[in-house]
Amino acid sequence: YDAFQVLEQLGAQPERIIVAGGGMRSTLWRQIVADVFGLPVQKLQVADQSASGAALLAGGGIGVLNPSAHTWASYGPPLEPDGRRHDLYKELFSLFHDAYRKHRADFVRLEKFN
Repeated sequence: YDAFQVLEQLGAQPERIIVAGGGMRSTLWRQIVADVFGLPVQKLQVADQSASGAALLAGGGIGVLNPSAHTWASYGPPLEPDGRRHDLYKELFSLFHDAYRKHRADFVRLEKFN
């Protein structure tokens, strides 16, 4: 969410979040992502995104496929964010951000134990 805020400050205005991968099979995780970001979340329907992406790039590279994501991607129904939970996550993020700044020097000191 921290990096996402930087993108917003630079003018990015996403309308939704597209997710993929094992963890995103969970409706609960997708709902948490929607609530944290305050945006609808949609899951790619392709089971193995890595292999599909590699095949599309290879096919595009040799000129037999159009690798445009708009032509091959299909999405599940969007999960809408809960506004109350989004507000709670924003407040918790602010608390986390403040705590991180206060303890930055402590993290540097703890690094020597790694």
